[in-house]
Amino acid sequence: MMGKMFRFTALVGFVFFGVLYSPGFSQASQDDEASRNGLSFRSDYQQAKEPLILERVWSMAPSEWNPSERLWILARNTELSGLTSRPLKDDRFGVSADYIRSESRSYFSSELVGQAGLSDEGLQGFSCRAKPTTFEDFRFGTVEGARLAAGWASKAWDEAQNLEKDLIAVKLSKINEKTKVAALARGLVEWESARHRLEKQWREHILPRVKDREWKTYLEWANKAGVCKGQKASARVSKVETSPPDHEVLLLARGPARRWNGLFSVRLALDIGGRKLNGKFLIDSKADVSLVSPNFLSSQGIPPFFVETSGLPPEPIVWSGGREGAHQGRLGRHARFDSVELGGYSLPLREFLVADTEIFSPPENVSTCCDGVLGKDFLAQNVVELYPGAPAEVRLWSRHDFRPMLKQHEPSFALAVRAVPGEAPQVECASGAMGLNTGNQAEGKKSIKAGPMSCGQWQSELPAQLELGMAVLSLAPIIFDLPHGRVWLSEKLKTPGFIRSDRNQSGLKLKYDYQGSDRVLLVVALAKNSPAAALAKEGLHPGMVITEIDGKSSDEFDLWDIERKLSGDSGEQMTLAWEKKGPDKKIQKKLVPFRLIVK
Repeated sequence: MMGKMFRFTALVGFVFFGVLYSPGFSQASQDDEASRNGLSFRSDYQQAKEPLILERVWSMAPSEWNPSERLWILARNTELSGLTSRPLKDDRFGVSADYIRSESRSYFSSELVGQAGLSDEGLQGFSCRAKPTTFEDFRFGTVEGARLAAGWASKAWDEAQNLEKDLIAVKLSKINEKTKVAALARGLVEWESARHRLEKQWREHILPRVKDREWKTYLEWANKAGVCKGQKASARVSKVETSPPDHEVLLLARGPARRWNGLFSVRLALDIGGRKLNGKFLIDSKADVSLVSPNFLSSQGIPPFFVETSGLPPEPIVWSGGREGAHQGRLGRHARFDSVELGGYSLPLREFLVADTEIFSPPENVSTCCDGVLGKDFLAQNVVELYPGAPAEVRLWSRHDFRPMLKQHEPSFALAVRAVPGEAPQVECASGAMGLNTGNQAEGKKSIKAGPMSCGQWQSELPAQLELGMAVLSLAPIIFDLPHGRVWLSEKLKTPGFIRSDRNQSGLKLKYDYQGSDRVLLVVALAKNSPAAALAKEGLHPGMVITEIDGKSSDEFDLWDIERKLSGDSGEQMTLAWEKKGPDKKIQKKLVPFRLIVK
């Protein structure tokens, strides 16, 4: 088995500006100069006859964040052929391989407009901007432009593999182990590392360049045609498909959830070597890659190195827990689990980064936010519904022809959404489209028309692009449908003032701290000439402990909840309780309501 071909399949594209491929071009298998251990390279490129549909993007690029944007794609299959052990001196063993073979095939969407350059039809959708900015810019493409870009990608992919071939040949030639099995295992690690380096180069550098070159080509064509002289072409309206499917939407899983700092946490079961690890994982729309805590693994009796993928370099981590700098610049090591389950459903997610996800300091009974984080790689592979309760829960739906009926048939609307690195997914209000869901089952069987919509029509305070992160997630039901490039939101979010842009203007500043083993809510400051001044007159001063807020223990909240209350999110008045000494010198509870300034 070890001597057979070892392959990996992924979707990549690399830019190469000096060579253009014409339709139907096929580069025959070719051998380059033999490397130090005789490793050569062969490649073949073809254009597929089958059209690119969304389901094909899902299957060929399962980790793609914005699959609905892909109008062309390069499917790639790369094999390391003939990896075998070979004897060395002193009863040692090395490895050798015959060649690397690459087969790439380009697919093109039927939504591409025009046949050559920018036709009259194609000009309707081009914005003439210097670079793509709006959602519609990212979804623009023509037949000829896509064919050119796919050809550049194939050529540059071959060149990148050629360079990597020389590096892996050197690494294979240096393998020197005591047994054949150890030598072959080391060879596989080196091959996996080579694959990872190529994928990283594609994801972070090459794909942005090829897309940039494609856009500049459209801009050149438009300038030559006089389209961009003194005017801009009208942009196409983003259409969000809201027609009901002709089958029942499949509910894959559901699980109880808890809210933490405006986000949701859910229980996961991770399997490694037949052993299940049960942990609490935060769903964070800002995190690029899902995380697992090394402390969680160790507490379950699993050394972190046991799940880490050897040979792969660490990666930077991004998540909401690091927004104040606590986790910025930190790295996580690649890890893989045999299976990951939510509510008994096996998620199409195996890869994590091992990284610290703790925020609070000891004692541990006050605890941490989570045992891990589920990021955009999780959100991109299923339709994920977050329901704030009560009771709060998370639902996973099949992405095939999904159209929602939010929990308890709440009215909903859809907006176009796209995921961006290092940030929460964004909706672009100006080019969004609304589809009303009345909750009426009879009406739900009819196709509901989608029309252009501006977010200003339902909330004038919203920015042009709204991040679907901590400011939105816990407010009302929300469904992330990244596989289709859309998000479904509750009609409640249209209520004026439901999403607030103002901050704490009460003059009262609070923070959580520890007194012994207890987590307490401390008063930091009370500003003069503010509503908080009334609290000062009632005897509240910095350093005192707030025990209750609106009748609930302050330990039931986190600082995010507190700040929202102080901004007036829950109403213009709130009641605080703290302890004071009475005339008899006994500790008494004092309840004081005070009004907030809400603009």
